[in-house]
Amino acid sequence: MDNYLFTMNKAKLTNKLIQHIASLAELELNEKEIKRYKMQLQDIINYFNKLSNLDIKNIIPTSHVGGIVNKFRIDKVKYFLKKKNALFNATSIERGYFKTKLPFKK
Repeated sequence: MDNYLFTMNKAKLTNKLIQHIASLAELELNEKEIKRYKMQLQDIINYFNKLSNLDIKNIIPTSHVGGIVNKFRIDKVKYFLKKKNALFNATSIERGYFKTKLPFKK
């Protein structure tokens, strides 16, 4: 990641590059929009470059900041319908399963 930030820091944002990025997002930009997006993208790159200079050696990595922890529970077998009871009101049964019409035409 450091190499990417270094590369972006040294890269010159040109109108052509902004147009290329816009085309990847299927956007058509006029000259005024290109100028505005160019400035905004440069601000974003500058901010990332500031972040890359932070000392994070003693920071514990996190996947989220909400304090949520994974809580696993033991699966318990609960009551469920017997097959014949589940199929009792079925309009059509084939080989012990519900039979329905195809949702799509072939």
